[in-house]
Amino acid sequence: METQEPVTAKVNRVRKKVLTACLCAAAAAGAVCFFAFGPVGRYAFAAKYCETSPEAAIQALDGVPDWYLDTKELREYISGIEAYQSGDREAAAEIFGELNGYGNSSWFMGLINYETAVELRENGKYEEALDLFEKCAYGDWKEQLLLTRYQMAESEESAGEYEEAAEIFESLGDYADCAYRKNECLMGMAEKLSGIGSHGEAADIADDVLGSDDTGDFDSAAVKIYLSYAGALEEEGDWAGAGTQLEKCLGLSEDEDSETVEERIEYCESMTVYEAAVELMEEDRYAEAIAEFDKIPGFLDADELNAECEGNAYEWEFDGFLSKDGTEETATKTFSRKDTIYFYGTLSGGKPGKNVTLIFIWTDCMGHTASCTVSDWENGTSGGVTFSYSDPENASTGKGNIAVYIEETGEQVAKYTVTVNK
Repeated sequence: METQEPVTAKVNRVRKKVLTACLCAAAAAGAVCFFAFGPVGRYAFAAKYCETSPEAAIQALDGVPDWYLDTKELREYISGIEAYQSGDREAAAEIFGELNGYGNSSWFMGLINYETAVELRENGKYEEALDLFEKCAYGDWKEQLLLTRYQMAESEESAGEYEEAAEIFESLGDYADCAYRKNECLMGMAEKLSGIGSHGEAADIADDVLGSDDTGDFDSAAVKIYLSYAGALEEEGDWAGAGTQLEKCLGLSEDEDSETVEERIEYCESMTVYEAAVELMEEDRYAEAIAEFDKIPGFLDADELNAECEGNAYEWEFDGFLSKDGTEETATKTFSRKDTIYFYGTLSGGKPGKNVTLIFIWTDCMGHTASCTVSDWENGTSGGVTFSYSDPENASTGKGNIAVYIEETGEQVAKYTVTVNK
């Protein structure tokens, strides 16, 4: 025989099902009448639906005493959720912070810090944003740290704080295009320094940028910096330094006038040699000065100064003799009007390998002259010339002289007395 369920039990079971359905519907609708529930049911509802329907959960707790289980903390928790959902993150953070990890308060704190950090970053408060991203450890916070530092570097660059920006980009390693952006900032700093006259520092930075692996297109900017530095060094008379900067420009940029740069390089090199030679000349180191002047023939007054140095460094001499037949056996200084006067000797004492033109001038007792020119007379070689009267019978007699001059300098290197008798 089938046992019948007591009527009372059956009615209670049905009521329970109906009430459960009402609870679910109330949670979905966001409002419910709780007159049929006691504290246990109200608490259970609030605990279950506090995050999805915080307003309904607060209503459910109405009448539940704070001492029941963790009702007090639950009320605070729900108020924090309501504050967050209303957009008051600051109040929500304060509430969740005091709950010490109750429920999902730690998760909510992370979310609030994350969203606040994003807002701070959008408002340009990068340091504060970085601090909050570090604290939140929420979602993709590590990626957000990189992005925040990247945008911070961009902000510094826009403000002209190139050094600070470059340091941040460098610290980000291979993130995005940081290697290029670092060099961009460094070149910006170099241009800024060049503009205020710190040319050397600017050029050093440009060297580093062009020498790095991720140079980018900075050639034109570097050329402007090098040319400015070269101009400043030329004004200071540092020709060697200027030449070094000019040489860096060659082949870097299509905008560069290579021909003009090469001409400036040549001038700087010549000036470097010229000044070194002048300094040696002033120190009476003539032979060394000559070696330098020889490198720059035709430059400024280098040829004239070179000749002056030669005159001081090398004393030309013509060691010779007069004779009637060109041999030393007939050497004499007395001749008749019919004799041919042989004048032979050796030129020495000049610059090694130097060739000069010698002019031999005979001046008789009446002041009449006859001359003979011998070209390309090399230092250390011997030779001579002859003189004679074309009309011996009518020639003057008495004392005269034969002198030897270097045509290039006008220097007299020898002079001999000659006596002509009948």
